[in-house]
Amino acid sequence: MITVHSAYNLVYTSASCHARPALEEITVSQEVSPTPTSEPAPFTSELMATLKLSGPLVASFVGYQLITLVDTFVAGQLGVDTLAAVSLGGALYWAITIFPLGLLIGLDPIIAQAVGGGDTPRSWRALEEGLGLMFILALITTPIFFALTREGLPWSPAGAVTVELEGYALSRMWSVLPLLAHTCLRCYLQGHERAQPIFWGTALANLLNLPLSVYLGGGDPLLQAWGLPTLGLLPEAGYGALGIGVASSVVCTAEVLFLLWVTTRAQGQAPRPRRGWGELIRVGAPVGGSMLSEGGVFSASTLIVSAWGPAVIGAHQVTLQLASCTFILCLGISNATAVRVGRAVGQGDWERSRSAAQAGLLLCLSTMSLSALSFTQGGETLAGLISTDQEVVTLAGELLLIAAAFQLFDGAQVVMAAALRGAGHTQIPFWSALISHWGVGLPLAYLIAFTAGYGVYGLWWGLSGGLLCAALILSVSFHRLSARQIKRSTA
Repeated sequence: MITVHSAYNLVYTSASCHARPALEEITVSQEVSPTPTSEPAPFTSELMATLKLSGPLVASFVGYQLITLVDTFVAGQLGVDTLAAVSLGGALYWAITIFPLGLLIGLDPIIAQAVGGGDTPRSWRALEEGLGLMFILALITTPIFFALTREGLPWSPAGAVTVELEGYALSRMWSVLPLLAHTCLRCYLQGHERAQPIFWGTALANLLNLPLSVYLGGGDPLLQAWGLPTLGLLPEAGYGALGIGVASSVVCTAEVLFLLWVTTRAQGQAPRPRRGWGELIRVGAPVGGSMLSEGGVFSASTLIVSAWGPAVIGAHQVTLQLASCTFILCLGISNATAVRVGRAVGQGDWERSRSAAQAGLLLCLSTMSLSALSFTQGGETLAGLISTDQEVVTLAGELLLIAAAFQLFDGAQVVMAAALRGAGHTQIPFWSALISHWGVGLPLAYLIAFTAGYGVYGLWWGLSGGLLCAALILSVSFHRLSARQIKRSTA
């Protein structure tokens, strides 16, 4: 699942290592010519390597999700209209940015396979190419997002929710460029297995977001409601959804500036000529398409429930946020899996690439088993941590029982898609997402929700069917691909 998604939507040495030129160390370690191994890579050694890389990546992705959770929590304290506006605005934001994000995530196999093959300069050139394409994508995406939040559209009729939605969009749209830049820098750092800077960047963002979102969103009245001293800095009682959007844009920009500082200090080589965007588009476009297919379905589900009233919107959003919290753990593991598979393919070690995928799958299934248990045993309690509206909490608790049913499928499909991406076979996840979510999940959701009359419950059961289908297609596809030598697909 891509959250509100996140979607992406998706996480390296200690903090004291950030200030030294780290690429020299990377270069030295990678200049050994790749030598295929004849012996299968031990599963346990690959499991430990995936765990080592996954740790800071998982923590980073949890940090990303925590920012969204804080924003949702603050919006929930300000009333159901603000919560609905932030929910709709977030769905539109990720629906519009998800394809550009996926396109830039095409850097994953390019950089990982280059590093695995000992071609460190190529990894830097790939980053430069990604950052160049990023500006074009942001220039196109930002005005589209703002236009889709204007009054008069089916999901934004005249009223208090739309007023808040327009304010949120006006402030949140400034985070589109930093979001895309963050994706490029993250792909570069994790491709070199340097996850710590990403973690510390996310920690910085969370330290800034909590006070900014609370105060800019709710102002002194919200501080008073929590028994905290007032500051008297704002001329009015907070700015609602507008203030929450400002906080998101500020913290995203701060995080990117930090990662850019770390990356440029680590570069240490003369700039190399760029080769254009052809390879990145070829590899990344299917990634963007698959993320758009999956994330688009979940964003569309938020727009569908907008016709069922603020309480249903709120419950749907709370359920998405909680399901995303567990999914985000697998997203960190899957990114580590993509890197490990990509580096193994770059080294010509196809047996190790298979072990990397198996290790990632084991870690994801173990994680999602625990999340399913938590949803079945304490779903309503978890929902109560986000919203104070009892109707929202009760309905979200019921929806979380459905979410528990698809946790294992969700974990399997995201890690298998990442394994295929690391191998450079990005077309398979694209077609899988298109078939599973739009050919199976959404039609099934419509039949159960509207034809059978189960409403929002039917919507969630249909989405679950799409995830099951994706898990089966991707698992079988990677198993067949990895049964033979996987050739390096990037140059």
